[in-house]
Formats: sequence, C-alpha cells, structure tokens
Amino acid sequence: MRVFLDCNVILDVLNRRAEFFESSARVLDVCESGQLHGALAWHTLANVHYLADDRKVALEFLDDLLSFVEVAGGDTDLARAAVRSKFDDFEDALQSVLAEKFRADFIITRNAKDFRASAVKAISPADFTARFLSK
Repeated sequence: MRVFLDCNVILDVLNRRAEFFESSARVLDVCESGQLHGALAWHTLANVHYLADDRKVALEFLDDLLSFVEVAGGDTDLARAAVRSKFDDFEDALQSVLAEKFRADFIITRNAKDFRASAVKAISPADFTARFLSK
C-alpha cells in the first residue's frame, strides 16, 4: 500500500505531540519496516524544519526519515493544477496533487476534512492504524 504523509503527521512524531504521537509514530514505523510505501512532499521538508521545536534535532530526524520514505517533487504543471484546484488551502492542494502523482492509496493527515476535493482519499493516522494496522 502506498501512503502520502502530510506534514502534521511528521510533526506529531518529531515534536512528540502527546495526543497524536502514538498513531502517527505507528504509521512511520510501518513505513520504516517496509510494510507501507510512504512518501511526503518536497516542501514538507522545509515546513517540518521550520515548525520543529528543535531545528537541529529536526535535521537528524529528517535524515533518518529519508532512509525509508520517498520525496515527491512537483513541477510547473502540478503547481498549476494545485492553483486551479478547489482547495481552500493551497498547501493542501499541493499535497493532494503530489499524492496523486505518487499514486497514493491514502493521504494520512489529521485534517482529512480539508482534503474533500482530493482525488486521493484522506484518513487520519488513528483511523488508518485502526483500520489497516490492527495489532
């Protein structure tokens, strides 16, 4: 299964956000094990670094993350598709077009409602783990 990881999932783990950490970390663990093929957007790297509680730790975290997730990059045509999309949030539009390019089965995000216009179904880390990664 191919999953596209939204920035908030990465930040949940990096910044150890208490109420979200467990399910987001479980998704990353399964990506690392090779059971899921994970990807994130090129711009997510910059967003994670900028929003990290500790930027030095963020670089180490990202270096590790890049050993088991793919980075999806865009181009002018994808940017234009995002600009012309029906998303209220441009960053979510970028995520959506990149997830589609990656051929993701799901976008894993805590803001699934923001991806209603996406061709790729969005699901929360908690719902994804409950549905697909039950113990």
